[in-house]
Amino acid sequence: MNNTQTSNPRSAQSKYKNREDLAATGERLKLSAHVPQGMGGIYTFPLELPFRQGDEGIVKTTIIGTTGCSTCVGVYIPIDDDRCFAAHFDGASYKRPRNSSVYQVPDALAEYFKLAVKTSLDHVFKGKEQDVETIRRREDLKARAVVVSTWLVVGGQKGPGFYIIDVLCDYFQLDKLKLASKCSAHHGFVVDHCDQSSQSLHLLGWTRPAPDEKVFDEISKLADSCPEPGWDEKFMSIYRTTYEWVMPWNAGWWARPLLNAGEKKPFRFRYYHDEAESGKGRGKWGVGP
Repeated sequence: MNNTQTSNPRSAQSKYKNREDLAATGERLKLSAHVPQGMGGIYTFPLELPFRQGDEGIVKTTIIGTTGCSTCVGVYIPIDDDRCFAAHFDGASYKRPRNSSVYQVPDALAEYFKLAVKTSLDHVFKGKEQDVETIRRREDLKARAVVVSTWLVVGGQKGPGFYIIDVLCDYFQLDKLKLASKCSAHHGFVVDHCDQSSQSLHLLGWTRPAPDEKVFDEISKLADSCPEPGWDEKFMSIYRTTYEWVMPWNAGWWARPLLNAGEKKPFRFRYYHDEAESGKGRGKWGVGP
């Protein structure tokens, strides 16, 4: 293993328009294990993945990543030479009407939400508490940590990403300012766990300067003003007319999901309102489907 510590990670550049353009190059494809929204855990390398959907062939990779984090949080933290913790945290409320407020965490519910996040981390590291202590103790591991999220304050109210990052930094004793300076303005990442050089981490952004929270809020207001139903679809339609993500395949990686059919999503948090008390905002946080 290369023992050079990671520094100055690169923002991945968009070289291919889509997956088909990448496949048509005839180049040897680099396989990246993709952590889907709501998924996460401790992963041991090399990871075995199907090369293509429906293909029985298995290939191995030491590359892992995630994408599309706005109110969500993507995280990668090495544990040792062979293992890492990686996840795509997701949090929202189930309520109507559906709009940007589902991605706001009311102040009165913040501690309950943070407790739900910490409980899920405790569950993943049950019986592996020494791994947590190792991360806390070793500055070289913490220096390689990646945490990405782009819309922390939603319409003036702190969102799930704000509190998830708080919990992660407390749990693993990470430096929030260092993480922000390295990973801000990116929605995802691709990292080779077994290469600790500065070339191993590629942060995924946009084909133009990244949108800030004010831009997200303005897009949200435009989506609110549209009379048609389907707030999420309206938001994404407006968003994509101006901003285009750089995805793994744009930069030369073929991303294959780690999610198996029917597998529980341990980091997808939902606030379920009690129907009888919905007007009073009572309910509970739980791990969603």
